[in-house]
Amino acid sequence: MTPRTVVFFNQSLAYGGDDTILIETILHWPDAADEKIVVLNAAHPGMDSYARALAPHARIVILDEKTVEEGCSRGPFAFAGAVLRIRKFIRALAPDAILASSGGYPPTSLLLRFLCAAALERVPRRLLAVHNYPPSNPGALRGAYLRMIGRFTPQIVATLTSVSRDCANAISVYSGAAVDTILNGISSRNDHGASEVKRRLLGVPDGALIGSIGNLESRKGFEYLVRAMPSLPGTRLVIIGRETEPGHQRKLARLIEELGLGDRVVLKGFLADAGRFAECFDLCVIPSVTHESFGLLTLDAMQYAKPVIATRVGGLPEVVDSGVTGLIVQPRDDQALAQACARILGSRGEAREMGLQGRRRFEKFFSATRMAQDYCDRIGFR
Repeated sequence: MTPRTVVFFNQSLAYGGDDTILIETILHWPDAADEKIVVLNAAHPGMDSYARALAPHARIVILDEKTVEEGCSRGPFAFAGAVLRIRKFIRALAPDAILASSGGYPPTSLLLRFLCAAALERVPRRLLAVHNYPPSNPGALRGAYLRMIGRFTPQIVATLTSVSRDCANAISVYSGAAVDTILNGISSRNDHGASEVKRRLLGVPDGALIGSIGNLESRKGFEYLVRAMPSLPGTRLVIIGRETEPGHQRKLARLIEELGLGDRVVLKGFLADAGRFAECFDLCVIPSVTHESFGLLTLDAMQYAKPVIATRVGGLPEVVDSGVTGLIVQPRDDQALAQACARILGSRGEAREMGLQGRRRFEKFFSATRMAQDYCDRIGFR
């Protein structure tokens, strides 16, 4: 088979789960002979992470165009000019296929320009992988604008995919187009057995430990998990993640102080490769209240054979098999979270069995190899 050139594109101002999945897809791409080129915006914060993870598997190229958030010129003439410049950029790469990643739908800013340029250049295979939901309350004027883009996007990409059936259905309604589901997958880690070392790195004493990982913002629901802690005496909670909503870390810190939990709840901030710390948690909790299309922490937890408690939000019930690999509770309910945590922490046998079932579920449905093959197939490389 003749090697092909595949361009992977991600535009971001905050490194997140979609970057993790894009890296995993490239590392497990079915045909090693294919040339893989990663295109990132100049201000992408994960440049070093991509370079460390992908060398020598892929070449990284910077697209020197500003995003809307960075103050790029607006208006139809500026848009058209950017599309023409990017078309020339794409032509130089000569891709047989483009796999673009988007943190939400519809694509805006630089990603929309990139997709338009790829369509003009007649790149034969163009896939847009969407990792989160359309906006829920954008306002009348902006909402009309975004919906117009949402209806336009299927005209410039050949294939739309998302990471859960729930998210795919929402995008399908929003766009008026068919949306395939490709479940996320991650690599099996080879650092099992390092739980005590990881716990020391977190600086957490012995005893029952609940862990959660995610950006510090309202939609992640960490407030409700913190409020559950007074009902779980003798248990500690660690939340790992950077603040992406201004003031939210301060809000959580104030709540921790008000509830007298300063000695039991720790906000660790950003830690590189945070998923590895799931091994030292007795229980992983995802308390999201909205817009949680998948929840990557579930995969880290399951591959370390840890039980998971998640809320009935978005795609989480598709990943966590309630009563088998963990428990699903209603969102915004701190008492339901507390009761679920108490049940699992209070029964070592049930916790162990849920963890083992989670590991089996991970191996069956959520491998990075399976995910990369699915993307390759959807692009049309069969």
